[in-house]
Amino acid sequence: MATGTGRGPGLRLHHPRQFQRHHGLGRCPRRAGDRAAQPAADRNGLSLDHALCPLRAGQAGLRAGRVGGPYRPHPARDPAETLRHCRDHQSQMGCLVQSGPDAGQRHPDSVASAGEGQAGERTMTKSGERETSPPRMRERLLFITVTLAAMLLTLTISILVVRSTHRSDFEARAHSLADQLQQQLETARSLLVVLSTLYQRDPQLDAGGLGLLARDLIETTPWIELFTFQPLITADDLSHLSEEMYELGLPGFHISRLDPKTHRPVPWKGGKVHLPIVTMEPLTPAMTRYYGLDLLTLPGLDGLPRKAAQSTTPLSLLPKWFLDYPAPMLLVQPTFAGLQTPSAPEERMRQLRGLLIFVLEPERMLGHLSGVKANLEAALYPEAGEQPLAETLPAADNLDLLSALTGMEESIALPGLPLRLVVREHLQPGDYALGLVIPLTLLSGILTLTLLWAWRNHRQIHRARAAAEARIDEERKRAEITLRAISDAVITTDIGLRVLAANPAAGKLCGCPIGALIDHPLFEAIHLIEEETELPIEHLSDLLERTAAEEGDLLLKRADGTQLAVHVTVSDYTDPFGNAAGFVLVLRDVSTERDLTRRLTYQATHDALTGLLNRHAFEHELASALHSAREQGRQHMLCYIDLDQFKLINDTCGHVAGDQVLRQVAGILHQQLREHDVLARLGGDEFGVLLPNCPVEQAREVAERLRETVREYRFRWQGKLFELRASIGVVPITPKTGTLTDLLTAADIACYAAKERGRDNVYLFSTEDRTLRERHGQMQWLPEIRSALSEDRFALYLQPIESILDPRLPWLHEFLVRMCKEGDGESAPGSFIPAAERYDLMKEIDRWVIDHALAWIARQPETLTDLFSINLSGQSLGDPDMADYIIARVQEHGVRCSRLCFEITETAAITNFNEAMTLVTRLRQAGARFALDDFGSGLSSFAYLKQLPLDFLKIDGQFVHDITTDRMDATIVHAIRDIAHTLGVHSIAEFVEDEATRDRLAVIGIDYAQGWHIGRPRALEEIDPAQDMRRRELGS
Repeated sequence: MATGTGRGPGLRLHHPRQFQRHHGLGRCPRRAGDRAAQPAADRNGLSLDHALCPLRAGQAGLRAGRVGGPYRPHPARDPAETLRHCRDHQSQMGCLVQSGPDAGQRHPDSVASAGEGQAGERTMTKSGERETSPPRMRERLLFITVTLAAMLLTLTISILVVRSTHRSDFEARAHSLADQLQQQLETARSLLVVLSTLYQRDPQLDAGGLGLLARDLIETTPWIELFTFQPLITADDLSHLSEEMYELGLPGFHISRLDPKTHRPVPWKGGKVHLPIVTMEPLTPAMTRYYGLDLLTLPGLDGLPRKAAQSTTPLSLLPKWFLDYPAPMLLVQPTFAGLQTPSAPEERMRQLRGLLIFVLEPERMLGHLSGVKANLEAALYPEAGEQPLAETLPAADNLDLLSALTGMEESIALPGLPLRLVVREHLQPGDYALGLVIPLTLLSGILTLTLLWAWRNHRQIHRARAAAEARIDEERKRAEITLRAISDAVITTDIGLRVLAANPAAGKLCGCPIGALIDHPLFEAIHLIEEETELPIEHLSDLLERTAAEEGDLLLKRADGTQLAVHVTVSDYTDPFGNAAGFVLVLRDVSTERDLTRRLTYQATHDALTGLLNRHAFEHELASALHSAREQGRQHMLCYIDLDQFKLINDTCGHVAGDQVLRQVAGILHQQLREHDVLARLGGDEFGVLLPNCPVEQAREVAERLRETVREYRFRWQGKLFELRASIGVVPITPKTGTLTDLLTAADIACYAAKERGRDNVYLFSTEDRTLRERHGQMQWLPEIRSALSEDRFALYLQPIESILDPRLPWLHEFLVRMCKEGDGESAPGSFIPAAERYDLMKEIDRWVIDHALAWIARQPETLTDLFSINLSGQSLGDPDMADYIIARVQEHGVRCSRLCFEITETAAITNFNEAMTLVTRLRQAGARFALDDFGSGLSSFAYLKQLPLDFLKIDGQFVHDITTDRMDATIVHAIRDIAHTLGVHSIAEFVEDEATRDRLAVIGIDYAQGWHIGRPRALEEIDPAQDMRRRELGS
């Protein structure tokens, strides 16, 4: 580098080769003819041509190609002619000879192209015959496969569409059959009730007269096979009954039972109470042997009197055998002494006089249904059975695909009966419109073949065109590769600042063709502007001065009027004689870098979701407000906003809906603020508002306006409408305000005070406020809990859970934790658990409980069959290491996992669903059981409940406490019991405080009960599980 003469200081004169190395241009080879014509001065290597060497090298590359030259298609030539011309040119280029070391060789690309042109054509066999090449054979197989698949798909869809149109008609006919069947049963029930009422209210009507009435009624109802009457008598009444039967023409009447071997009635004198058959209609000779048969001796009918007496409607039974009738259906109606039917169950049993029974044959019931035809069949099944009682269905073991597609089945449970009706129908060919399906299938095949053929032709044309264009692009790239290697704009001018040359990057940067730059004054070709003053630069001296020693950042105004930030480097160059010849400007686009810097700055200070200030930036604004309050005596106000019920939307609708809510709430809050007020998102569903120079009353009005705005907001998501509420804590910022931490703590306390007042409230912070002082006192639980954890000041209690439905089921015992105070006494869980959950200490408490509970269980005898239940919090469910911790502790204490049951709350399970599924699955694999606690008090999501592998479902106590007086609570408990039994899990009712509640739960069918009536929580030192178990066994 040398300093030129006649120029001001600071101008740098670059040697051309240094310029080339600086910008990655390299040396430019010249042809012999060009070098011979070059002036002597140029051959010294110090001219402007060297600076423009990349431009001429590109032009020389275009001229120094192969002998044939690059192919350029004629613009007016049609596509087919262009394609032929491309192939001819390709063949020509493959045969041309190149100069240099590759002379006499075909170009590799040409050889490859020639090979591709022959691929897919026919090949010759040894016998000289032409055969199809493998690629074409594969193509034909593909065409056939795709066509057949399309036809099969069309056929299937067409049949399914026709089937769906017949579905509603089929369902209507199926329900019509069910209604007929139900009507038959209702008729039989009504007749049975009529007979019972007549017999009960007419003292003159004896068993014989009752039989005659029944026979007349049976003749009108062919689906009733038999009527029997059985009085309920004691052993003392046998002689009187024998006399009555003698008067009716049955001498030698005696009580009998079935012989298990011969299955015939034999005399029997055992038992204190009997239920003998004294009347049968219609009576056949074969049935007379069953007179006197005691129904109480038949299998499964020993408790029949009590069941029938407690039922307010005729009782339905499905015994395996009854009086030569295999698998009949029985309708049983009790009759009582006196004219009025007693209402109390015990009174009904005491006044029970006998039983009237109708025997119904399922086959005949189905036979009297109207609407059963060749392709519509019916079958009667037990409610929970797989073998039919009666059917008109043919054997269908080998169904083909068409039958599977056209078949329909409907299973209908009969209300109040242990039966379900199954109806099936197979569409006939005329039903699914063969005249429409087959033409559609053929049409789809033809259309598929047409599309495949068009696709094949399009692909061949596209390949040929792509090959020709690739050849053309290759030649063009070889000519332009040098200039395109430079990403910065390079502009060369003469000494008079007229543009001599520019690379493509310069035209791109300026937004105009290169021709619009060449041979124009520099400051007319490019428009540079000072960024600070926005004044245009029109002189070289201004440019040099502004760029601060030839370098600096300016704005470039492009041809379309837009502006870019550019970094400019100015260098001058000299001619071979050392005289100034011109300048080289290098412009680099730095707008992306500036945008990135601005974006990073924005992201560092703004919330990505809502676009509001983030917590860090908001704390900076608060610090400035605290400083102005102390230094200048100003008063500002801080509003701390927490959205109520946001978690419900986030958990039920997903995070996408939650994000949408936050964005919309941010927008409506911003509309209610002044221009200089500051709104920020502090995290989660919390927002902060700084009101500069604002009095207390005005701040209260603003807070109320913000609360009302949120209250009036409605969020609609997938057809559901949600409402939000806001709890707002307002804190003054005065000269007496403490640190930033004190200010945020006061805002947090005020916000929670607003929540405790019922949410949807505004609470003004005051150091004299008693409520806030109490709230601050609750925060003192944090060191107390930490101290109790470190000093092992927790105690475990155990509360029993009784099996009230099945005594064979093992009892459960739930571990409860209490915190021992430093002085004396204990703290109930409700006082410190909320603070532990708020400050993320529940995980440590859970681990303490697990460790000490397992240690206590390990000391109990292995013969103890009771289960022990341990509660897990939501924080433990979200802990990925909790399962490993529990398994390690179980192995360490030598406790079998099958003795453990872990309780998780409904809300915690849904909030941490994925983590809960992982933990539950691992521990269940180890043998542990799981219970879902407080079901009904949270979201009660049946979708999550269906997926969770549970063993117990604990019903929240709010539904159990008033179950004996509140019908709604009883209905809810009954529904939850049905859900639990459907899922195959046991149900547990909490808050059982008296014997009436326990009995009511047993009638509903609840498996377990827990509460003070069952047993109060006791300290572990006071409990001997083995002794308690022996006491329960003796009590039972």
